[in-house]
Parts: sequence; structure tokens; C-alpha cells
Amino acid sequence: MPDTQATTDTPPNTTNAAADARADAVLYVKSGCPWCEDALRAFHARGLAAQVRDVIRDPEARQRMLEISRQTKCPTFECGGFVVADFDMAEFDAALAAAPAELRARFS
Repeated sequence: MPDTQATTDTPPNTTNAAADARADAVLYVKSGCPWCEDALRAFHARGLAAQVRDVIRDPEARQRMLEISRQTKCPTFECGGFVVADFDMAEFDAALAAAPAELRARFS
């Protein structure tokens, strides 16, 4: 399973542009959550760049997730004002289809 520690460091073999793209995209997860593991695998397979924050290990991330989504379920995705809470990847794709074109292009 991928490491779900919060990070802002640029991973190896990643350009600064990719790190910049991650800066405003956050995937909130819970360790051991099967939906979160599916989302992490899907994001990785699609090459989608996002910071990963484990809300069990990181109380500040949990508070932020509560502020933006008004709920405690994961996974939750945030990018700017675009938030998708408690989703499977089909629900994420449906929400993304209704998002502004810039986000669709970036995360499709």
C-alpha cells in the first residue's frame, strides 16, 4: 500500500511542475480504508498528482477535510474550490465531468 503520510516534498523523478500541480490538489484518506486504497491506486495508475493526507494520523488534515466537506468520510478530494467527498472512482469521474474544463483536463 502506498505511504499515506502528508508530504509536500517532491518525490524522486518528479519535476517541479509536477510538484506545483500537487500543491493545490489534496486527497484525504484513512489508513486501511478500502475505498481510499482504490482511490490511491487509481490516482497512481492515471498519473494524477495530489498531496495525500491521512486524516487518522494528521489532525490538521482531518480538520481541513471537515471544513471543506462537512463530513468525516474518505476518500475526499480537494482542488481549489472543487471538492468530492466520500467517493468511489466512478463517483469521482462523474463529479469531475461536471467540473470546470481546467480541472477536467488536469484530472481526467
